Amino acid sequence: MPFCKSPCLKGIPKVGNFSELIGVCDKDSMSLRKDFTKVAGSNLLLLLASTLNNFILPMILSVVDYANYKSYILYASFSGLFHLGFVDGINLKYGGQHVSQIDRNSFWSEHHLFFLFQTAITALLFVVAAASHSWVLMLFALSVMPINMQSFFLFFLQAVGEFGLYAKCVIIVPSLMCLFTCVAFAFHSLVDYSVFCLIYLTSYLISWLTLERRLRGRLPLVSSLKPFKQFRACKSIVFSGFFIMMGTIVFTFFMTAGRWLIKWLMDDASFAIYSIAASLLGFVLIFVNAVNKVFYPYLCRQKENETKKKLLIDMLLVIATLSLPFFFPMKVAIYFFLPNYINAVDIVKYLLLTLPAVIIIQSYYVNLYKVKKLERQYLKDGILYASISLVLNIMAFYFFRSLTSIAIAAVISSYIWFLFPNRRIHIVSRRLFLFLYLISVFGVFLSVETFVGNDMMAFLVSLFVITLINTIFYQPELKTIFSR
Repeated sequence: MPFCKSPCLKGIPKVGNFSELIGVCDKDSMSLRKDFTKVAGSNLLLLLASTLNNFILPMILSVVDYANYKSYILYASFSGLFHLGFVDGINLKYGGQHVSQIDRNSFWSEHHLFFLFQTAITALLFVVAAASHSWVLMLFALSVMPINMQSFFLFFLQAVGEFGLYAKCVIIVPSLMCLFTCVAFAFHSLVDYSVFCLIYLTSYLISWLTLERRLRGRLPLVSSLKPFKQFRACKSIVFSGFFIMMGTIVFTFFMTAGRWLIKWLMDDASFAIYSIAASLLGFVLIFVNAVNKVFYPYLCRQKENETKKKLLIDMLLVIATLSLPFFFPMKVAIYFFLPNYINAVDIVKYLLLTLPAVIIIQSYYVNLYKVKKLERQYLKDGILYASISLVLNIMAFYFFRSLTSIAIAAVISSYIWFLFPNRRIHIVSRRLFLFLYLISVFGVFLSVETFVGNDMMAFLVSLFVITLINTIFYQPELKTIFSR
């Protein structure tokens, strides 16, 4: 497989084009900055709700029950496998279009066929789960339909750039989970992990029904539906999205390989500790990943502007590295609220180092595969990097047999993909520049964590020095970000 060989990225203009990137849009395109603000605002609320959920649950549940709940969540993260690419095909079909351009009857016919398909899949999965006598798998089977139906609508909204409605609807699940979890907290002696699995399932069901109602209002039918006449078109949608879906599933495995290995080879307590560390990493990813939602339609409309697309990497790296100092407030929260999970602190520390790589891969590389119509290449590359991740995790387990070593393996595998992407997505990586930049940031972060005893002081020092490093490496870009 060919990799990018060019050692540097030359000739990219700085302030002017970067300002244009985040502040100016063509007449027929959305404002990237405006859309990012909408999604980031909803993600801030999502962050608050998720914070409550992720701290309350470990306080209520035993370590074993929490491990069972996180097993259910891990299974649920693979629900997308059972739409067979239909949702991704919808995203590809409508990507870059405006709502006014949508054929409403065609859209709702696709929706009705997908609904019938998911009903059949759910029934089949539930029969298999019931035969296995696994309560966790039965709950997972019931969750597949609401999760995938919600994804159908959210991917459509993302594709057409309706980020106002998207931002309102995306917070439904965490908000409801937070509300139900607070109610359950009052009766914590009477509940176990299955109650929270049902809360998760119910939240997705309500979110799906809300999106259904809102979209029927925004896109009313103009004539009677004949969904089965769209069957051939729906087959085309599945075919176009299948490789993206498989690539996404492989990418999800790439991100969760460590958790699967721990679940297979270690005890429930180890799985619970690593899972809570990964959940705490999600606090930061929730906000940073807001950019992922707005980039796909933007990149669809900027296919030929390589300069703008390459400059996105700089903006993403600045945002990701400025998230690292928030490790110290999380560390305090773990010691204060979750004394049974203190061993998760070191895991969180190393998993946070994956942030710059993960946000570039997920928000830029993956979206670029879609824009360039490289679905099969995405799947091939995903399998390659997921295999590397699995091998590194297995080596870490057998040589060191510690959770920290598995977290470090996750860091190494993330930067292999980040620094050595496939050149077919036209990434010209400045490897030496990026290596020096990241080593500087990580060196400061780890040094402060090691030598500064006071966590508040460590937060302030690391935030100041990392901001200074970003100013040195990305002075024009950083100035533009904070001036707008």
